[in-house]
Amino acid sequence: MAHDYVKEGLELDGNAGRIGFEIAATLFGGALLICALIAKLTFDTEDPSKLLAGIATVLLGTPLVWVALKDLWQGHMHMNELVALAVLAAFAKGWYIEAGFIAFFMILSVLIENKTAVRAQRDIEALVRITPTKAHKIDEGQETEVEARDLIPGDIVRVRALDDQWRLA
Repeated sequence: MAHDYVKEGLELDGNAGRIGFEIAATLFGGALLICALIAKLTFDTEDPSKLLAGIATVLLGTPLVWVALKDLWQGHMHMNELVALAVLAAFAKGWYIEAGFIAFFMILSVLIENKTAVRAQRDIEALVRITPTKAHKIDEGQETEVEARDLIPGDIVRVRALDDQWRLA
């Protein structure tokens, strides 16, 4: 799957320390890129800017390139390869700031995507907890309480407002 290096690092089931490292490394790389932009505007020479941007690109781009190589080795084709190629091409042309920003925004988008996925998973689990286990089935005018899992398509059920089966866990 695309973006595996961040997803593996985040381990959505826990490992908050690793999440903190990924975010910290991304923010540090972004800060280096901003410093590189400031240095480019401040100094007459581009050397400080290129040094800061090069460090940021290596910090941010190495995981992208590594995952792209692993994907290629395993015969998988994802967006990782295109992003890694863009980072490597920009870096090879000496466009260190651009290469760094490509990697930075890729990682940032993956972090946002994963945070959204964790929230969605939590919300789905909350919905599952409030799903009723009993239902009021209407059969030939008679109402009987049955297990909800025993219902089949076409069964007629009565849903009551504020039914005690619909409670928050």
